[in-house]
Amino acid sequence: MNFEQFHVLGETIRSELFLANNDEQKLPQIAACALSRADLETDLDLNAIGEFLRTTPVRQQPRQTSVTYLWFSIVAMPSTSKC
Repeated sequence: MNFEQFHVLGETIRSELFLANNDEQKLPQIAACALSRADLETDLDLNAIGEFLRTTPVRQQPRQTSVTYLWFSIVAMPSTSKC
């Protein structure tokens, strides 16, 4: 399983958010557009996912509302959004 593709996706989102002056209101749109443009491999290997999660440090966020907001905004976003 190619986890590098997710690092690239994350960096794309991070750089586009930076260009939008880190406006969290724009994060759902930026993330949805980046995801729609990404050509992600779809093979699923649960052992590889487990190993990735076990060995990859994740910085803790001071507040979790942004992640929740991002998730629900992407899920609820109409399909007519412009990228």
